[in-house]
Amino acid sequence: MNSYFPKRLRLLRSLRGTTQTDTARSLHLSPGTLSNYENGVHEPDYVTLGRLADLYGVSTDYLLGRTPLPSPAAMDSLSIGGYPLGRLLALLPLLTDGDRAALAHLLSAFEALRASGRGR
Repeated sequence: MNSYFPKRLRLLRSLRGTTQTDTARSLHLSPGTLSNYENGVHEPDYVTLGRLADLYGVSTDYLLGRTPLPSPAAMDSLSIGGYPLGRLLALLPLLTDGDRAALAHLLSAFEALRASGRGR
């Protein structure tokens, strides 16, 4: 799988304050199996991956490290200028090449301004 999965799985369980034994029991797994997932020894099948995501209320993409946000709802809870982040991301493929270049230029200028300490 990848290095994100074991770390995020362990983090989610610890945030819940549950033991491996209790969590494994709720998923109908052996504690050893869950331990192997958390230590990166073995990977879950797709069904178990989905059950883990459901248990913790996160997306499978979050568990796999494909997104830093735990769930799609989290993307819409963040907004920039009144636009939900999810909506902004959905608009990106609609931009022309020129629009993307202009946006990249603006973001680079913003990063440079922040790095200089003047963009606070």
